[in-house]
Amino acid sequence: MTTIALQCPVEIDGKQITSVDLRQPTGRGMIELSRHLPALTKLAEQNQAGANVMPDAAVIEALVCVAGVVAGIGSEAAGELAFSDITTIVMASQSFLEPALSAEPKSGGSSLPLSRAS
Repeated sequence: MTTIALQCPVEIDGKQITSVDLRQPTGRGMIELSRHLPALTKLAEQNQAGANVMPDAAVIEALVCVAGVVAGIGSEAAGELAFSDITTIVMASQSFLEPALSAEPKSGGSSLPLSRAS
């Protein structure tokens, strides 16, 4: 588990948060993230092209969602984080998040949908 110290601590539910522990997304987290795949894909394409553009609202909302899911605090609480902390969380989570969002199954695995044996 990776711990990220927040540059700008926040208060969430009456508790001062100075760091977050990153974790792999749960099934529910993946459902939430999947709603933002078009914006996340757009961001990835812009990054690959070397574009230096201000992200639009959909991309920023997607980054907040990613931070909330991988930090286990939810999107609403993640929206209270400083944007610098959000980007730090997102960057730190890429190593385990990219394979989870990939359309390619892991080697040796089956592609969904699974078929029933007759």
